[in-house]
Amino acid sequence: MPCGMNLELGWEGLGRIIRSKDKSRSIEAQDEIHVDVRMLPILSEAEMKEILQRVLESEGWTQNADGTLSKEIGDATATLSPESDKIVLAARQQETVKVTEQRSFEKDTTDTEVEATLDQGADAKLDALAKAREEALSRQAVARLLAAEPTLRETVQTALNKVYREALEQRAKQLGAVERIREEGTPDGNYEVTIVVRG
Repeated sequence: MPCGMNLELGWEGLGRIIRSKDKSRSIEAQDEIHVDVRMLPILSEAEMKEILQRVLESEGWTQNADGTLSKEIGDATATLSPESDKIVLAARQQETVKVTEQRSFEKDTTDTEVEATLDQGADAKLDALAKAREEALSRQAVARLLAAEPTLRETVQTALNKVYREALEQRAKQLGAVERIREEGTPDGNYEVTIVVRG
């Protein structure tokens, strides 16, 4: 929101005055990455979504009033859609830029002319500075996203492994008595669940 302040200094005998005006503006840059969440239909779509939401909440994701779940991942915010089919990873950078426009005027220049001249000069400076800073903030937002994305993908994969394990166990119970469950993870990120069911 622009704000301003006037300062008047007089030069005796020269017939000129120096006036200045300060202006500021809040700027922000935001960027985001969209990650699709696709789950195998082990159970019904509604049941799979319910399990995913429960698993994410147990891992620190917060339920929001609009039906989304969100969590801070590094310097970015991850938000799961209400349909549980997409996660948006967003990074926002914000700052306030300030400029000062200072000029000398003939002593008989009207206040309206002074204000108009100072406003025009301050606005031009503010526009140029804001554009340059927005570009820099945008680059910073992208860097934050790129740093957070691997953690998000790992978090989502871990959650999906838990979802599949629970969904498979529920499905197995529908087929008969579960005798044993064996889980294996490999260093390359593969996850395997073996369920033995007695029919």
